[in-house]
Amino acid sequence: MTGKRLAAIAIAVVAAIVAWFVIENLGNVELMTPTMQGRPSMEISAVPIALSVIVATLIGWGAMSLIERRAQNPRRTWTTLAVIGALLLLGAPFAGEGLDTTQRILLAVLHVVVAAVFIPLFAQTAQSRP
Repeated sequence: MTGKRLAAIAIAVVAAIVAWFVIENLGNVELMTPTMQGRPSMEISAVPIALSVIVATLIGWGAMSLIERRAQNPRRTWTTLAVIGALLLLGAPFAGEGLDTTQRILLAVLHVVVAAVFIPLFAQTAQSRP
């Protein structure tokens, strides 16, 4: 089970980096973070993307562990909560200042790519209580 979960994380990281590469190089759009709470906008590169995906997916792993211990149907509960969480995180690209509409939409696309890959792959690893 651990192997499948690590594979899901790795696939989500690769998907995010591929999406970033396509956006930056083929789409010719420089992805930046929005300016928020006095923090300046920064360019988004592959390493911070990979680290962000790893942190987010490890949090997801922790959530799945709790869900598996408490929920009657862990797969359905995980999928529902993960989709809600992903939808809430879609607000991040639209917060702050300093980005044009294209940059905001493409940041949101990056979020959707990770969610679309990670959520179903991780759902497949859900184990019901005995």
